[in-house]
Amino acid sequence: MGTHLNQETSSIEAKLRSKLLHDDHHVQKGGLRTMPFIISTLFVHHFGFWFWFNVVFYFVANEAFEGITGQGLTSNMIFYLMEVYHMEVATGAIILSIWNSLSSGLSIVGGFISDSYLGRFRVIATGSLFSLVVSPYHPYSYMGRVWAQTEYKTKNSSFHFC
Repeated sequence: MGTHLNQETSSIEAKLRSKLLHDDHHVQKGGLRTMPFIISTLFVHHFGFWFWFNVVFYFVANEAFEGITGQGLTSNMIFYLMEVYHMEVATGAIILSIWNSLSSGLSIVGGFISDSYLGRFRVIATGSLFSLVVSPYHPYSYMGRVWAQTEYKTKNSSFHFC
C-alpha cells in the first residue's frame, strides 16, 4: 500500500509540474503595456504637476533654440564656403543640404553601431584620429599659403566626402 501511495503522489506531482511549467492559458499581467501608467503615476505624485510642466517647457525651448542656431549655422557656413573655399552659393547650398540630411540620419546609425559594437573609447579615439587626418585639407593649413589650383581641386573633392 505504501508503494501505491508513493506512485499516486509522484503522479500528482508530475501532473502539477507539467501544468505549472507548460500551461500557457494564464493571463499575463504587467509588462511593457503598463509601464506608462506606472511611470506617470510615480513621477506625477512624487514630483508634482508643475515640475513636469516646467520640464516640458524647457524641452520645447531647447528644441526651438536648436532650430534657430541651425539656421544661423547654415547661413554662416554658406559665407564660409564662399570666402574660404571659393564656392558658388548654389554649390554651397547643395553641400549644406546634403550635410544636414546626413547628419540627421546617420547619427542614429552611428549611435547604434557605437553602442552595439565599438564602445565609447574606441569611437572617441577613431573620431580624434579622423579629425587629425582631415585637418590638413583646409586651404590655409600651410602657413597661410593658398594651394595651387590643381591641389585645391584635389583637396576640394575630398571635402565632399569628409
